[in-house]
Amino acid sequence: MDAKPTEYAPITLPTIDLSLLSSSKQSTLLDSLSTAASTYGAFYVTAPSFTLSDERAIISATKEVFSLPKEVKESAYYRNGGFVRGYIPIGGESGSERMEMKEAFSYGYDWDKCDLPPSVLSPFSNSLEGHNQWGQLVDILGVKWKNVLIDYYAKMMQITKDCIKALEMAIGRDIQQTDKSGETISMIRLFHYFPHMNDGNMTGSSPHTDWGLLTLVLQPDSPRGLQIYYDNQWWDVPPKPGSFIVNCGDYLSLMTGGAVVSPLHRVVSDGESERYSLVFFYYPHYDTCLPSGQENNLGLSLLMDQSVKHDKTEDQTKNGTEDVTFGEYINRKWNQVARGDYVQ
Repeated sequence: MDAKPTEYAPITLPTIDLSLLSSSKQSTLLDSLSTAASTYGAFYVTAPSFTLSDERAIISATKEVFSLPKEVKESAYYRNGGFVRGYIPIGGESGSERMEMKEAFSYGYDWDKCDLPPSVLSPFSNSLEGHNQWGQLVDILGVKWKNVLIDYYAKMMQITKDCIKALEMAIGRDIQQTDKSGETISMIRLFHYFPHMNDGNMTGSSPHTDWGLLTLVLQPDSPRGLQIYYDNQWWDVPPKPGSFIVNCGDYLSLMTGGAVVSPLHRVVSDGESERYSLVFFYYPHYDTCLPSGQENNLGLSLLMDQSVKHDKTEDQTKNGTEDVTFGEYINRKWNQVARGDYVQ
């Protein structure tokens, strides 16, 4: 049985203040960032563009959506519209055979704001692009609630690009991915975790590495739950108000030849408390090709088969050495973690 999070020691990660990268402290910050990326694959970050007021607003908006009746939340059920956009109930997804005791709401780029000429029938260029699925949520919670979410997405996009610039300086590699396609396929997920026993049947989030380039996590100053695996043991990653936890992703680790770590992490429960978190997954361009010859990197979740089917198709069991685009891999990954009625 997994122990409670309180039985694990907190890990010490550096905090990178993006506002100081042009100051006399730049060298020290970049040294800390380089060490964190190559050792843990994780660090904290603060940005002047994201205030405590912004944090309170988005956390409040997150709790509002999950406080709604089941039938209202399911009006935004994600199979009704854009790819992995909308509401996912308990049991809708899992990275393992365990039941992940969480519900989620997923959204991304605001295509509603696009002013397209009449001759353009669809703005979408790939299967990871699609309209956000709001259902009855905006009717009940209001346009102001929706705008808080959309504004948060824009802020996260800019903060992430600033993080990438800082990483480029820290590790001396060109990893910039600022094209619009990356912006239109990235996503935010709001999570609500339910209290449960951490046994062989249930968990908060199964141990995994993140598939993309960078992941930014906002967790309120509430019960601990996020843990990363380092030096053959699990460590708590405690929340810090006003800051984000940054996890480096599988794609970033692959493109740097392993110089940047993609950390194994999970979410566990204290058995008594609810927990909320907001996770921004930043993806590269859909057509970006993964490096070939990745036989030694099959421990990354991006290159693993996370489905529970025993009759795996050839498409599900391709290894990491093939020449395939990032977007194709991500399509495969979302199908692998879908569970129950959500399996396509």
